[in-house]
Amino acid sequence: MALLERYSLLLKEPKLKKSTLKKLHDVRGEDCWIRLPGGSCDGDTVVYAHYRTARAGFGTGKKGVWGAPACHRCHDIIDGRVKGFERDFVRLAHAEAVIRYWEKLRCNLFVTLP
Repeated sequence: MALLERYSLLLKEPKLKKSTLKKLHDVRGEDCWIRLPGGSCDGDTVVYAHYRTARAGFGTGKKGVWGAPACHRCHDIIDGRVKGFERDFVRLAHAEAVIRYWEKLRCNLFVTLP
């Protein structure tokens, strides 16, 4: 799948049942999928890091569906609570992790993408 096609997947959010969303957001025991450089990722602190889109994300009141498991350190960097990384680099790393994670979910038949 071409890179542009992969990123265009982020424009359409799949419609998921609440029970599926709960399972999706429970990422305890997963590894950090973001893995930003400069430190180690602690698997005990992994949470679901939502990806900001035009319709959902930080400050919009809606979380949206897209996201990937991230450790506390990477999640703080993504949300801008820790400085030292270029914003575009962080957004790209997060977007690539989201695509890889959702591809894994799709391949395991957990979700169907639009």
